[in-house]
Amino acid sequence: MKSKLYKAFSLQGNYNWIGDTLNNVIYEYNHTYHQTIGEIPANVNNKSKKRKNVKNDNEKRLSSSENSWIDKSNIL
Repeated sequence: MKSKLYKAFSLQGNYNWIGDTLNNVIYEYNHTYHQTIGEIPANVNNKSKKRKNVKNDNEKRLSSSENSWIDKSNIL
């Protein structure tokens, strides 16, 4: 976000962020693909949030159960 603001400042030639500058940067950020959530934040809704939560929970369960056979008592 910071780098997007400084890019906008450079393009407009001043550090005035009130008004259109901040709105444009926020809009651009919210309409850019985010690898962490796997989609564009503006497209996230309750249905997609629930689907992602279930997917993340399943991945956590799988990763913890895969290592359940390891004897952790000998680990420092």
